[in-house]
Amino acid sequence: RKKMPETLCKKGVENRKNCLRSAFLSRLISFKNRGMNGVRTCNFAFWREDALAVNGFNEDFIGWGREDSEFTARLLNYGLMRRSVKFNALAYHLYHSRNDRSYLPENDRLLKDTIEQKRIWCEKGVNAYL
Repeated sequence: RKKMPETLCKKGVENRKNCLRSAFLSRLISFKNRGMNGVRTCNFAFWREDALAVNGFNEDFIGWGREDSEFTARLLNYGLMRRSVKFNALAYHLYHSRNDRSYLPENDRLLKDTIEQKRIWCEKGVNAYL
């Protein structure tokens, strides 16, 4: 007889439904689209070739915030579609203290520029290390 995973029962666990793994539920709600709503790189996967095609993460970002959304925007502008794997691929977040958000207004501007200009490539990216 299988036991319920301990993490589902622990006090303080948020979003318990996200601890479930179910191929049935995943197929029921799966989708492919070009939207950015809900994308977080904590549970994000991509092919190396696609990341290189947009020059990876933009190193113009400082501090916390929006670098994952800007990277996603460039991948979508490149022509990729995102696919949801909710309930099929589990991710657990480890607690950490909040990072400095003082650069968030500038990071918001960088994201907005990428979306409005339909930018695919960033100047300060992974190509500097290859």
